[in-house]
Amino acid sequence: MTTIIATSKERLVQYLDFKGIGKKEFYETTGIKRGFLDTNKLKSSFSETFLTIIFENYEDLNKIWLITGEGNMIIEEDNGFIDNGTNKIEVQKIVDLIMGHKEKFESNPVFKSYLSNHKKDAIIDYQNNLLSKTNQ
Repeated sequence: MTTIIATSKERLVQYLDFKGIGKKEFYETTGIKRGFLDTNKLKSSFSETFLTIIFENYEDLNKIWLITGEGNMIIEEDNGFIDNGTNKIEVQKIVDLIMGHKEKFESNPVFKSYLSNHKKDAIIDYQNNLLSKTNQ
């Protein structure tokens, strides 16, 4: 009896279904051409370029799970740790590393953009919290 192991594309479809993301939204978000996730193409592999695009757009998707099927589908942050299904990484260590090399990180356009977006989100959350307290 042969066990059928899901391919990375099949796992990607499983992730999208779990998150409630339709194929059309996936194609629009990633810029990947329609047909990439067609049923007749789910057994084929995809390149590192596609993996990079997917991981840049779906940050909670566990890389190891997508590629190998091992670990948890979703990367979860819990009690000061980030758990990618294989390793637990202490968030404070990551923050210390970034702050210790702040100049390098700030000069990186991808990281700079991420920080900028994160700051905006934090400000919006703070404003919403203030508004909700005011309305009580």
